[in-house]
Amino acid sequence: MKKSTVHCAECGSSHVVKKGRSKAKFELKQIYKCKDCSKRFVLGSGKSYPAKIIMDSISAYNLGNNLDKTSKIIKKKHKVRVPEKTIYSWVKGFGKVCSYCRIRKKAIGLFKPKDVIFKKIFRHLQLYKYRYHKAKVELFANGYFKELRNYLANVSENCPDELFKDSFRTSNIKLNIDANKIRIFKKENYACRLASLALECANTNYERHDKLQEFMLANDTCTIAAEVPVYLSLDEVKGYGILGLFEKNTLKDDSSNGNFNDENSIKNDALNIKNNKNNQFSPFAITGHIDFVQLKFGSIYVLDYKPEASKVDAVSQLFVYAAALSVRTGIWLRNFRCAWFDENGYYEFAPSDIVLRFCKVPQNRLREFFVRNRERRYFTSREFNEKILNEIKVGKNAH
Repeated sequence: MKKSTVHCAECGSSHVVKKGRSKAKFELKQIYKCKDCSKRFVLGSGKSYPAKIIMDSISAYNLGNNLDKTSKIIKKKHKVRVPEKTIYSWVKGFGKVCSYCRIRKKAIGLFKPKDVIFKKIFRHLQLYKYRYHKAKVELFANGYFKELRNYLANVSENCPDELFKDSFRTSNIKLNIDANKIRIFKKENYACRLASLALECANTNYERHDKLQEFMLANDTCTIAAEVPVYLSLDEVKGYGILGLFEKNTLKDDSSNGNFNDENSIKNDALNIKNNKNNQFSPFAITGHIDFVQLKFGSIYVLDYKPEASKVDAVSQLFVYAAALSVRTGIWLRNFRCAWFDENGYYEFAPSDIVLRFCKVPQNRLREFFVRNRERRYFTSREFNEKILNEIKVGKNAH
């Protein structure tokens, strides 16, 4: 007999059996009976609404709407009237995971709820819904990270869309490295819990990414952007000293039968492009869209949601994402962390470790990976947020 994963709410025993169903408000709840203490119970904490209504309510509130407005939004969307006190209890009850409620008061004065998240659809062979949280970017992407803020704000207008039409996709890139020598840390992370909650709102597998991105942007303190377009040119890859990392067979240019790593092919392709005025793209670009960009602990986190994450190797793809965003913003690679995750697991590594371990980094670039001075040290989440907020306050007082 398969062991039950349901535990008694009274004594914690797993020896429970199903005893019918109770019709709660808007849904049916499974009733269980404990064989050890004979108590009857239902799963959950007494919430009698579907998960989608609960999650949408928390998101609407955290975007800056007051309780009355949130209740009206949910009624219009789901045709259900939810009392304000119920919504407030959900916000408090899920506050540890949906941590944005802690800084909500600081953020609501910066933008109206309808303006707090910037959105743009990029048509890069397929549709990508680029979004960033303007209030979080305004609060946290300052000082050393101001170029990240500038990139997120400007890429919607300045993105070289032609590069994305015919380029090497980050998802197809493979690094020529020994995967066993890369330090990958499996961690407990709130991204997994957020994914578990957000995926309750997805009706189909097709909706998973969009619902998760929408939910994390609204409710996670450190998630500042989703589906961020990034790109690297050949010169940038060479200048970074990482050209030798790429497997040659993954960087074939089918249009010219050239090779990204082969200097003769590069010269021939460059000449063909120069003579072809109608060619609007470079075959040497590597392009992609980052699922999530987070800012925490004094580092930029580049995240990718991967179903069945434990069976996936996303190191190559995430490394290129981090390198591309580092080049685009000028922020040192040592200030980046990469991770892929699902609702069950989170796997993290430092992209700068790959450069130091597998590349012959030019002497003039070594300082970018090693130096950790007092102005650019790592912070705990609380220290970092307090430092940035204090700088904003001092700046306002100075004016």
